Amino acid sequence: MGLKGHRIGGAGFSDKNALVLVNHGAARHKDFAALPSLAKERVGARFGLGIAQEPVAMGDAL
Repeated sequence: MGLKGHRIGGAGFSDKNALVLVNHGAARHKDFAALPSLAKERVGARFGLGIAQEPVAMGDAL
């Protein structure tokens, strides 16, 4: 799906493992928050199915 090494702002997926998120320096919360959405979009487009995020982020809900 091409997510290894992909970056949004200062956050991104590891170059070696797309399941690992990395702070490349000065990453903001919004940068990290955008990464799971990108992964869900790519999976949906490629395989035609939806995935649920686990664990659920609660930072903004509190």
